Amino acid sequence: MQKSILLIGARSDIPHLMSGANFFLFPSIAEGLGMVAVEAQAAGLRVLASDTVPRECEAIPGMVTFQPLNAGAAAWAKEVLVLMKLPIPDLATCNQAVKNSPFSIENSAAALLKIYTGQDQ
Repeated sequence: MQKSILLIGARSDIPHLMSGANFFLFPSIAEGLGMVAVEAQAAGLRVLASDTVPRECEAIPGMVTFQPLNAGAAAWAKEVLVLMKLPIPDLATCNQAVKNSPFSIENSAAALLKIYTGQDQ
């Protein structure tokens, strides 16, 4: 596996790295939120995620598809091929949709401020 996987450490250029991808595969056993799936959507990538990833990670409707891990590699590969045939999403539209979502730093900060000041009730 060392020839197939490269651990690159902490990076600040994730959008640049994702721009070289055509698709984002996210087979996770357990996730708290799956923020990396949100980042992938902002980069204009469709996501195939395991059904253990919370549905809330779908910042852009139709950009995330969920698949059971136990469906097996063949089912995952088949689904990737189906999703890769869909039209390529517009990067600017995807980026703006995530900025307008609850996941943007501005919207997250505003939501936290409401919670901390008791205005969320």
